[in-house]
Amino acid sequence: MKVPPVPDHDNLLESINNIDPGIKFNLVLTRSGWYRVGGIIDSNGRRISDNLRQWAEQNYHGDIVSLNDNHAGRNWIATSLKGQTLYLTAQTGPRACDFLQLEIEKVVEVQDRQLFCRDWQADDLEEFIDPLDYPRLEPKPVGEPYYRYRRITSIADMLEKQFDEAEQASPVSRFLSDWEHTSAAQENLFHQRWVLSMTPYTDRFGEQRHMITPLSTYTDEIMEIGDQLVERGATLANLIHGFDRRLGYPMAWYFFMLHNKKVSTRLAEAIHLDLMGAYDYLPPRDIKVLYQWIARPYSI
Repeated sequence: MKVPPVPDHDNLLESINNIDPGIKFNLVLTRSGWYRVGGIIDSNGRRISDNLRQWAEQNYHGDIVSLNDNHAGRNWIATSLKGQTLYLTAQTGPRACDFLQLEIEKVVEVQDRQLFCRDWQADDLEEFIDPLDYPRLEPKPVGEPYYRYRRITSIADMLEKQFDEAEQASPVSRFLSDWEHTSAAQENLFHQRWVLSMTPYTDRFGEQRHMITPLSTYTDEIMEIGDQLVERGATLANLIHGFDRRLGYPMAWYFFMLHNKKVSTRLAEAIHLDLMGAYDYLPPRDIKVLYQWIARPYSI
């Protein structure tokens, strides 16, 4: 399926949702700012290689100086892939973890740098492939932007596979469970407000695992609540309710406290002390989750 990118991605959504009318995906988050090593072109735009890393590894024979000398004078340009990751989600069941997460990349290949330069030489192959400090070219596109499939994940299945029964109290599992049991879940689906970033790795037993981190779909700057802002009583109640209103759902302060160091854990401790006294500004279901956190704190 080839779909030309447009700013609002409506054509992509329509094409995806036509595949299975029983599953409706919505775009909930776009993350920009990443790049990857691209390929090699000459000064006329002719393609030398689609994959700079592969080309370098095939032509490197243990001596980075020889690699440069053998191709000195060739006016080749290294490219990079700049892009956005689009997170699309679709509900599949009643639980917070019951959703599909589809990740699509919008990519454009651009000029990055002169591959061979007399005034600079890499110390090793990795620096040759992806140097940190190097004179950059103007990042002119060398092709049209395009969409590229990254992965689709059944979050429920992935978590079940990742964590056995002894690990069900892992921070990510608790985060999802807390969502289900707070007032946040009464009017909001988890995947409308959060998605999961998954970084693959191999554990010490050789098993494929994922480092899983929640990502908020709220992309504006959040209000910082440091230790110095944590007061008590009506002032504290107004502070957390104001935070929730800004983000658009109840208990937002709690989930950001678990996830973001800008929200101090002293907030939960102060609210707990208030609720043990004369104040009552959280519904019972939220109080129960808060008390469980006080008894056994965690963060992600």
